[in-house]
Amino acid sequence: GPPWAPGRRRGAPQAAPPGPEHEEALQTLANLSTRGDAVARAALQTSLEEALRAGRTADAQLLDMAESLLHETRGAEDSRGLARAAARVLARGGRFAPAFRQIEEFGLWQDGPTVSDVFTALATSGPDAELLRRAYPLPEADPAPALDAGARQALAARLIALGFGARAEALLATSPTPDAPA
Repeated sequence: GPPWAPGRRRGAPQAAPPGPEHEEALQTLANLSTRGDAVARAALQTSLEEALRAGRTADAQLLDMAESLLHETRGAEDSRGLARAAARVLARGGRFAPAFRQIEEFGLWQDGPTVSDVFTALATSGPDAELLRRAYPLPEADPAPALDAGARQALAARLIALGFGARAEALLATSPTPDAPA
């Protein structure tokens, strides 16, 4: 794939302050992640999904563990749930390159909730260069990523703000994928 361009972060959310059991939970997850098995993947996925439900980013150490485990199990079908959760949490925290890497490595381009969440985060707070690199070619993508109408609108608004109105119109003219259950 294309090289992952680093970019500046604008308005990336900060991790919520840890709760009282935070250190113990991180240690348990660290112990599980060294096993590299389904139990570790499920525990990490549950933790990341909890961060998504709470509307916050996950602890950097937790994300590093998830990325490491996903790298070890790259493409494994039983790692797709963890890859989906990791991509969404990474994007919400402004870490777009690793978020898109999970989408690419695990073939999640047709996973509507994941792709829409990542692109919406990119449209909301991503660096201009990364947004243009990712969103500009979308109208011609074949197959097109499974973006919902909200993600398309957020991307179009940002493209217009950057002076790419014709590109925004082309993006909106492509038929959105029906919203899939999250």
